[in-house]
Amino acid sequence: MDDFHVIVAANRGLALDAKGDLSFGSGGLVSALMPAIQGRKLTWISAPPYSGDANFVPKDFDSHVADGITLDTVPMDFETYNGAYDRISNETLWFLHHNLFDATYRPTFDHSWYENFEAYRTYNQKFAQKIAEAASEKSLVLIQDYHLSLLPHYLSQLRPELKVSHFSHTPISEPSVWTMLPDEIAREIILGISKAKMGVGFHTTKWRDNFLDCSKAYGIDSPYAFSLPLGTNPEELDETRHHQDFKGYQDQFTSLCENRQLIVRVDRLEPSKNILRGFHAYDELLSANQELKERVVFLALINPSRSSLDIYRQYRENIEVLVSSINEKYGTPNWNPIELRIGDNRIQSMAALSLADVIFVNPVRDGLNLVAKEGPIINQRNGILALSREAGAFAELRDSSIEIHPMDVSQSAGALYKALTLDKDERTLLSRSAKARCSSYTARNWLDDLIEITAGRQSY
Repeated sequence: MDDFHVIVAANRGLALDAKGDLSFGSGGLVSALMPAIQGRKLTWISAPPYSGDANFVPKDFDSHVADGITLDTVPMDFETYNGAYDRISNETLWFLHHNLFDATYRPTFDHSWYENFEAYRTYNQKFAQKIAEAASEKSLVLIQDYHLSLLPHYLSQLRPELKVSHFSHTPISEPSVWTMLPDEIAREIILGISKAKMGVGFHTTKWRDNFLDCSKAYGIDSPYAFSLPLGTNPEELDETRHHQDFKGYQDQFTSLCENRQLIVRVDRLEPSKNILRGFHAYDELLSANQELKERVVFLALINPSRSSLDIYRQYRENIEVLVSSINEKYGTPNWNPIELRIGDNRIQSMAALSLADVIFVNPVRDGLNLVAKEGPIINQRNGILALSREAGAFAELRDSSIEIHPMDVSQSAGALYKALTLDKDERTLLSRSAKARCSSYTARNWLDDLIEITAGRQSY
């Protein structure tokens, strides 16, 4: 692989610590790929870290090197970034790909929306210009995710000889969902992705097939499309177990539970994660099974996300109100049925997963869901994975988990009951199966394979 210059293009830049060295982020693409890129010589090109702050002014847009990796930033004003990232990527495309639109109210395509889509075009064009300047004849360009759906098309116009792939870490909805977009916009996005001439990748065959169906629906020649589920980082998880704070968090949670069974969820505070229905299922579980009262705790560790958007702020408020209601309904002086912690702390989250009797992952729809794969690896109690069939990871873990129908609260309550009451032999068998499956293929394997696909030396 050393004969190629690898360029990774993504909205978010790599995280740096106070010393200017690479560090693990709190979640998402960057933290998932960090161990995979360490020790490699590559270039990571990203947007400026405005993070919703119009007053942020980057010191410069010059590239610099951290741990041997060249970090480069695309020059961009806040208005362009905000229109592309918040208004289009997060308010439109994220909801499209996860099939989350409430058609009674959203989406609405008015003059303001079209202005923001023009910003999305500009955003992608600026990435194309930056990559065209940075790429050599031997460069492989690995484009990541829905923020950069138009980039393959723009880059093919500037540097048609470059070997380019595009990988979507979200789901892709069926063609019927895409009809909610203006026809010309939907076709422009599908066409943009399709111009990645070395391949278009997804975490599951389901999302891949949906994309190919969309290409057909909009009269676009189907590109080479492949399924390549992202792997885990067992070495990083092992380091997490030995972190100086890990045992302290375990002790806190052990004291909190007082020998009760523990259901754990670790998620971003985000509508597709289906947090509200998860709590409603727990409410129904307690209502239907009186013997579980004071014998189980639901620990929810939620990482704030996209708080600049009204719908996310409202979602957080709804979660907090529901948790208070359930705790008031069932709680006793010595027992809170739900322990909700909202914050960004990966060590704390992994410590909680290590002690879980049930790892609860119930997204409405998810490209993969890495928690579903990390949880079984770090778990130390033969914890059972209760997993939504709409998570990309379910394709790999169907036989190593208890299936959740994400929209069916009663079914989810029944799945929780089953996970809590499995006998010892069944619990051991299922948990060991999940651990083995999740440990066998790493994020580094995934990046190696993606590079080989982009180089044209491997297919899936």
